Amino acid sequence: MYKIKFVPQMPVTIDVTIPDVALSVSGNTVTLSCDGVDPLAMGGPVSRYHVKNLTGTLTGETLQFSLLFGDYPTRFSGTKAAQ
Repeated sequence: MYKIKFVPQMPVTIDVTIPDVALSVSGNTVTLSCDGVDPLAMGGPVSRYHVKNLTGTLTGETLQFSLLFGDYPTRFSGTKAAQ
């Protein structure tokens, strides 16, 4: 995830990678899942925000997922912008 803020008051944006996300394909839907990894940000692993219960789907142009970053429930839903 590029240039994200966890709250509007966050003074900077950061890039976050979640390693070891498993993907499975059924028809035109890709299912994402991951449980129990440290996200990578600012040059290394960030164990304070250990990722738990990541689940999501990618269908056509729409991506949605939810997870826990440490104790913080986080959700994303978006559609690819037209070019």
